[in-house]
Amino acid sequence: MYNENLVNLIKDKFQKCLKGGGGFRPVYFPHIPAKQEDKARKHFVELRDEDETILMLFDTSLFSKGKNGLALTDRAVYFKDLMTAPRRCAYSDWRIDADDSAELLGIPETNTFLMAPFLNELLNEICTMKKYEGLFEAEDAAKREEAEAKRREDSRDAGDAKENSKSDSDGRDAGDTKENSKSDGDSGDTKENSKSDGDGRGDSDTKDGGKEDDDDDDDDDDEDFGLLNLLGVVMKVTEDPSRS
Repeated sequence: MYNENLVNLIKDKFQKCLKGGGGFRPVYFPHIPAKQEDKARKHFVELRDEDETILMLFDTSLFSKGKNGLALTDRAVYFKDLMTAPRRCAYSDWRIDADDSAELLGIPETNTFLMAPFLNELLNEICTMKKYEGLFEAEDAAKREEAEAKRREDSRDAGDAKENSKSDSDGRDAGDTKENSKSDGDSGDTKENSKSDGDGRGDSDTKDGGKEDDDDDDDDDDEDFGLLNLLGVVMKVTEDPSRS
């Protein structure tokens, strides 16, 4: 977040922090070359917030490769010395008139370019300005708003995922219902076919039974005819001889 008063303060005070510069010169916002800023961000200026802005860059690496140096942003101070790990101290963590940049940032007294006591004074003034201008509160409010926006976005994403999951579940349920309905229909057809087969077999049995009954009637007629013939013979034998 750009703040003109903060940039002017850094321009006025940072030169006092330098032992001599050794031929290196600081560059200030908005005149920091993009290529030089990209190199510094790659090696030691790891910005924590999307809207954090580098207000001053002091590159002490050969050929301006951005590997070492000091940077002041609107949120923090960054430092990396030769053959050391990069350090960072947020202004909101800096204790005015109590903290020491030599300790927090690892700036030794033998450093060729910087004088830690003067840097301490500059950091005290930066934090005092930010405190009285309400910049800390504004930054905190911006962070809370950003966090809330992210929470709402995550909530929407979770809701969309849940809705998609429900749609998939409904689709599977509909498919299962359709499959079950088809199975029920096939079962009904099978049952109906089984009934038809049973009825067919019943009709066939009835027809066969009727045929057998007809055969039995024919046999009964033959038996009756034989009995009548036998009765005629008996009557003829027993007929009165006098009638002969």
